[in-house]
Amino acid sequence: MGDRPISTNDMNNTDSPSQHTLNNQTFAEIASNTTLPKMNQAIVFNSINNIKQIEYVSAISKIVPAKNIIFVSRISNNRFCVFFNSQTVMENLLKTHSSIHVNGIDIPIRRLINTSKRIILSNVYPTIPNQLILNALHQQGIKTTSQITHMKAGFATEQFSHILSFRRQIYINQDSATKLPNSITVTVENTTFRIFITDDIVTCFQCHQTGHFSSQCKNIPDPINATNETETVTESLIDLSP
Repeated sequence: MGDRPISTNDMNNTDSPSQHTLNNQTFAEIASNTTLPKMNQAIVFNSINNIKQIEYVSAISKIVPAKNIIFVSRISNNRFCVFFNSQTVMENLLKTHSSIHVNGIDIPIRRLINTSKRIILSNVYPTIPNQLILNALHQQGIKTTSQITHMKAGFATEQFSHILSFRRQIYINQDSATKLPNSITVTVENTTFRIFITDDIVTCFQCHQTGHFSSQCKNIPDPINATNETETVTESLIDLSP
């Protein structure tokens, strides 16, 4: 009997040894051969209630090509973490953008690993010199790692985008964070000013919880329910009176 001719199907179904090995690799084996990212390739920012993961990713992809985003997840303390495929991508993002814009909200972004901590100085009148603030911080034992810079008021209109707010920012050593007071005072031309100190975590002024703005707070009691509760208590008191 002669050899059977090799058909096209036979040729398509013939696997090379390397293909056979690849097809039989387990996920664990493939993952073990994958180059894992480093912590210095990631950014982190505060997670806002009711904003989906895809909305964060979509906002970042408008700045960084989507192919450079490799891992994302919500993490502890109401934060969202994004890993890029290189440290260079992450560094370039932070050089050009200090925040991302999601659903009309500007969310500050920062390195996941940072030896310095950013603090916000509020109620700082424009007439107060930066050096006086630095002196006050140093007197508290705070080690600063940057100069003080002004923060914009945040107007979206180009006509007013140059206007600055009464807030400034500075980076301090992480070890100094526990020494931070809630406020400091400085005196300029016989007038004493109180400057408030906070970090860059979004805190609701209604319920004092982190992760959302007061305008998005769902922890405010419903006025109607509050009224009903008051009426119920009043009726109970009347019923119990002699």
